[in-house]
Amino acid sequence: MKWMSTGAVLALALALAAGNAAADVSAEEAAALGKTLTPVGAIKAGNADGSVPAYTGPITQYPADYKPGSGRWTNPYRDEKPLYSVTAQTVDKYADKLTDGEKELFRRYPDYRMEVYPSHRDAGFPQYWLDKSVKNATAAKLTGPTADKNDIVEGAWGGVPFPIPKNGSEAMWNYKLRYYPYLELRNSNTYLMDSAGHTTTIASITTFYNSPYSAPDSKTGPWALQYPNFSSAPPRIAGQIQLIYEPLDYANSDLTYWAYTPGQRRVRLAPEAKYDTPAAVYGGVIVYDEISMFTGRLDRFDWKLAGRKEILIPYHTYDMDFNAAPDKVMGPHFPNPDVMRWELHRVWVVESTLKKDKRHIYSKRNFYLDEDSWNIVASDAWDLGGKLYRVAFQNSAPMYGGTPYPWASTATYFDLNKGAWAHTTNSGGASGAGYFIHDKFPPDVPLQADALAGYGIR
Repeated sequence: MKWMSTGAVLALALALAAGNAAADVSAEEAAALGKTLTPVGAIKAGNADGSVPAYTGPITQYPADYKPGSGRWTNPYRDEKPLYSVTAQTVDKYADKLTDGEKELFRRYPDYRMEVYPSHRDAGFPQYWLDKSVKNATAAKLTGPTADKNDIVEGAWGGVPFPIPKNGSEAMWNYKLRYYPYLELRNSNTYLMDSAGHTTTIASITTFYNSPYSAPDSKTGPWALQYPNFSSAPPRIAGQIQLIYEPLDYANSDLTYWAYTPGQRRVRLAPEAKYDTPAAVYGGVIVYDEISMFTGRLDRFDWKLAGRKEILIPYHTYDMDFNAAPDKVMGPHFPNPDVMRWELHRVWVVESTLKKDKRHIYSKRNFYLDEDSWNIVASDAWDLGGKLYRVAFQNSAPMYGGTPYPWASTATYFDLNKGAWAHTTNSGGASGAGYFIHDKFPPDVPLQADALAGYGIR
């Protein structure tokens, strides 16, 4: 086919995104992948004024102080200066680039501030993931016994399942099946800032992520992700272990959560650890299906793909994620703006509305997914009375120095009713700082529920 102008491609991509009717991706649409679209479905071109640049590919120039294997990544753009600041006095000027949650934070806190830096589109993936993503475009589909048919992903095993999504459910599955290295270790701390301005460390956790779906030679299987969490602090939770399985098929499986508690010396299945059950490990400022921005089934909401939008999101946040001490991050109402980096990026917007016959503490939720990585970078949630209730952000810090990886882990959650917020960071943890990729899974780390008790502290 004869390729259209950049403006026409942008218009077509936006039009394709606007609908929510399920439809197969045509061969002509899929042919754009790797050409006008990246293999994972992002528009390669920048916007008209260049404030969102063209996609460049992964970072290849590493900072001189980057130490491979250290678990920390340093900022390759540290010499850049902010282009502008968004403040309570200038927020109206940038309102069209802000989420509802971002605007609410400016309304509540007159000293809230966003330092906006030049944008870079450098999220990368291993080549096999890109190749599988292109194949998935015309092969993957959502099926299941429910009317929504969004319980099961078929025809995809590795890669972005729906690089050209046709509805909100497909976009959310792109996040649920986001790329993980086959084995990674994350050491994280979670802090809670209460309404009185007091900081509490509520969890220090080491997590081993095992991603069968992401393995280079993967072909099929029931589980997308398996991961044990080991708690080391504070003392009240030290020694606890959780083992979580996330499936590809919610019609015949479910999000499964086992827990080992040293005081009880037994492993139990925790069926309540899903949906809108408050998550104690986050101080109750989020519910279980908000962990990692969204986890679990899609069945309680209707999902609409509202198109692409340019908004300010936390991006290239290496300083905050890996190198800032907690006392430099934790402010009384929000993270220290001086260690936070915001950039203008194109995102997919997914709007979800609670079904009339379902129960949840939220009536509506909006999710914002970075088009280059499919990571959820922001979300807003409204209570049953239609009042904005919770606001969340997930930082992006693309990995360099080896296999490219569009890493996103550090998250900030605001509970607007409580006036409290929680922050999870990889700048410290139970076994040293940060984040590590391993060639093989440690043989003594349990991936089966019956092994948890033998591994736990008594």
